[in-house]
Amino acid sequence: MRTLSAGTLTIVGPADKARDYAAAGGAIVLALIAFIAMFELFEWLRRNVSPLTITSLQQNLILANIPAVFAASGLLFATRIDVVIVLYSTVAETVLLSCLFGRMLRNRQAWAVALNFNWVLPFLGFGLLAGALTVPSWAALLAATTQWPIETLGVATISSVLAKLSLIGCGILSVIVFSQADVKSIARYGCLALGLAQACLLAGAVRLIGPLIKTGTSLDYLLQVSLFGALCLGVLMIASIVRTLRASAAAWRLPDALPNLANGSLLNPVAVALAAITLKVSFDLPTFHLLDDYHTGEAALPFWALIKFHMLPYVDLSPARGWVNLVYGAFGELMFRPGWVNYGFMAPYLAFCVYVFLFVALRSLTGPWLAFFLVCIAPAPNNLSEIDLVITGLLAAICISSLKLRPATWLILWVILGTVAVLFAPGQGGLLVLATAFLGAFRFVEAVRGDRAVLLRNLALLACLGGVLYAFTPLGAMIGGAIRYGLEQSSANTAMNGIAWRPSAHGLLWEIFRISWIIVTIGIGIAVYLGIRQARPATVGLAAFLQPRTLNVIIGVPIFLLGVLFIPRAAGRIDPGEISRLGFASLWFLTILLPLYAFMRSPSGNSRRVAIALASAALAGAFAPLVNYSWSMNPFDRMMAVDSPADVQHGEQAGLPRLGAFLWDPEWVKKRAALKAFLDANIAASDTFLDLTNRSGLYYLFDRRPPIEGAVYNLTNVNQEKRAIAALVQRPPALALAGPDAVLHDGAPVGLRSPLLFRYVIENYRPIEGGGGIWLKPSSSPGESPDLTRSQQELDLLTTALVLRDLGALPRTWGKVWNRLAPQLALQRTVAFTGAGLHDASQSADGAITAQGPDPFAVVDLSRLDVVGSDMGIISFNFECLAATPASALELFWTTEQAPSVETKRSVSFHAHNGRVVVPVDAFPAWVLGGKITSLRFDLVDRASCGSWRIADLALSQRSDLQELRRASRP
Repeated sequence: MRTLSAGTLTIVGPADKARDYAAAGGAIVLALIAFIAMFELFEWLRRNVSPLTITSLQQNLILANIPAVFAASGLLFATRIDVVIVLYSTVAETVLLSCLFGRMLRNRQAWAVALNFNWVLPFLGFGLLAGALTVPSWAALLAATTQWPIETLGVATISSVLAKLSLIGCGILSVIVFSQADVKSIARYGCLALGLAQACLLAGAVRLIGPLIKTGTSLDYLLQVSLFGALCLGVLMIASIVRTLRASAAAWRLPDALPNLANGSLLNPVAVALAAITLKVSFDLPTFHLLDDYHTGEAALPFWALIKFHMLPYVDLSPARGWVNLVYGAFGELMFRPGWVNYGFMAPYLAFCVYVFLFVALRSLTGPWLAFFLVCIAPAPNNLSEIDLVITGLLAAICISSLKLRPATWLILWVILGTVAVLFAPGQGGLLVLATAFLGAFRFVEAVRGDRAVLLRNLALLACLGGVLYAFTPLGAMIGGAIRYGLEQSSANTAMNGIAWRPSAHGLLWEIFRISWIIVTIGIGIAVYLGIRQARPATVGLAAFLQPRTLNVIIGVPIFLLGVLFIPRAAGRIDPGEISRLGFASLWFLTILLPLYAFMRSPSGNSRRVAIALASAALAGAFAPLVNYSWSMNPFDRMMAVDSPADVQHGEQAGLPRLGAFLWDPEWVKKRAALKAFLDANIAASDTFLDLTNRSGLYYLFDRRPPIEGAVYNLTNVNQEKRAIAALVQRPPALALAGPDAVLHDGAPVGLRSPLLFRYVIENYRPIEGGGGIWLKPSSSPGESPDLTRSQQELDLLTTALVLRDLGALPRTWGKVWNRLAPQLALQRTVAFTGAGLHDASQSADGAITAQGPDPFAVVDLSRLDVVGSDMGIISFNFECLAATPASALELFWTTEQAPSVETKRSVSFHAHNGRVVVPVDAFPAWVLGGKITSLRFDLVDRASCGSWRIADLALSQRSDLQELRRASRP
């Protein structure tokens, strides 16, 4: 079933979505309340009832729930679950660990060391580093030495082989290290092995100079690294290698190197990030969704527009996801030769930076070995999880600093880190600030009570710094713009599909995984309560009871609050059959936040930490079927391959210099080259165009300045639309691209997603054809009133480019929230439906219409009324199906003085249900620009579904914002 965005008409969102939010929030709150109530009940029983009675009660409770357990098991295991990926993702580590255990069977000292608490995490770390790529490493070595002569491979492939050999060597050295006779020897050899393995891995990082493409029997670079990129890479790797070897050599010379190995101080952040990237992705395979027209725009535009046109983020151009898009652009434009193709390969590079930051942020909180483990099981780059990982790092920095810094000093750091989070990703960053606000409140109270002078001084310094930044630099405006963007976009998801939660074709267990972040939130909330409950003295007041001085509160409460606050963001976008934001949120909570909290809750206890590590790895592996990790046993299956160099399309030869070289579809290249040629021939080099097809990457590809602050699909807030219209009025683009092949985000064309901007464009621009596209050119000179007359040919072009005829469930979804919508509409006309012209139908005295033939419909005559489409864009009515099925598919046709015949191009189809139905006909140019409307015709699509129906309270309304729009459109 097709469903559409509600655009700017809804405030809170469709009723179904509001119920989803209530269900998710209620599940967390009620589960926590129920647990607390049961826990306190059993505590009371333990103090007041005999142990025998309590045991009997517990047994009876278990027996009473056995039928429920069987029922749940039937539901879970009735669905086929594919466990192949789960087994495959763990087999390499299992083989290595089995070998190590087998070796240690003959050495009691090695067993004692491995089972010692201090050695558990180093042992698991060696396993992850050495075992996960053992088989691929041998495959790489075999391929490099037998299939291709080594001298023809180039430095990148040689370094890749060296990196894989280092992992094999690490595995061998692990066996040697853990089979030594005494602890000191184990520690010394372990430090040496760890240093050498990391040094080899870092040397192999020359592989980062770009993806390779296999052409026949040779390898060629697909991207060309820039001099700046080569220098940065060389300095980073040389410095990391020197630092690693020096630290390893220093540990080797120590009499007792055990602390250096046990505490993980030898782990290099760059080597850790490289190991994690090597485990998860290939640098040689593109992230294909970043090669389309709109994802590339999100990644490329912000940084490119900043460098070339000085368009400031959140001031002149709002990055779709935040400053994270600037990082993509910095890699694409600075590290390599600029080109469209770069952005298909930037995800691993962004993930590399994120993993380095995550490891550095976590190691001060968890220790290096734990941080290494968490980075290894972190989500692979997917264009969304990188943001969650950065937020996790910032959360760790906020939490650990709250234990180490004075309250007055920590408050300044909290403000700075919160600002960075909001700039980096306004959505998740804002939630992080809200989730840690309770820490800020406690630290503020502490500073007022015990450190007031320092607090006042720091606040004064912060105010002065903020004033200077706001007055003399653009940073203040960017911060304000980021906050505004986050607030305006916070309602974007609630205006989306309104898809109710329901089991999908994947089965119940898949759906449970997809919403499992809610389960994690409930579990952490329970654990936090238990920790606080057990630590509370009997005579301490509530303030001290909640004082956030323990890791249980400092880590647990923000994660719990993030889970609760994430409901509107994650549950506001539920795509049926896809992992969607629900799954990515669950992936974040399962693989990072849950093990982070679990490790911090168990600072000691060897068996617990081993169990937590294994459980976390199992959760990460179990989630693999939901996420494409692109793992492969053969490294050359993870590389682009072509039969001949002629298969590679070169953008410069096609007239698209910014395209780069890739295995493009020739037809795809031809279409965009034709559009660019038409654009260059019809507007000056200094002019620009407006893209209405949701392919914002075309600005980058055509080398033109974006005329508004964001892509059209991202302007879901009415204030964003008004600012965009004001920008178009001030600097009108010479052309606008309307079609074809528009990207329909959430199934909604621009007329539904950004209705005010749509009205401004179609009223002020006329359609033309050229270069294989449908363009719009200004219909009047600046300052003149818009000419709303269009020929039938022009209306047909607009309909082809901008209209989606089938509105699906949108009208009935809007009808459910009619009480919220009505105040935003200005009622223009009410029309009586009685006495309507009927065909193959009859009407009773109570207004019920009964089908009598194969083509039943009712016609409402508007010829005597002054109904002009541009003044009345919303049709609403009460629909009632008198059959057993309270829903039906309807078609609405209209005729005008200019076009009196009934035709499909002047119609809309939709699903109706009993209740209010709201049809946004102002999304159709044939209605808005058709002039006077003479009739409406309601057709019943499927007579069998509803043989008798009633329509009442027919009303024609206009969006209240349009009056302000027309005032704003005047220069």
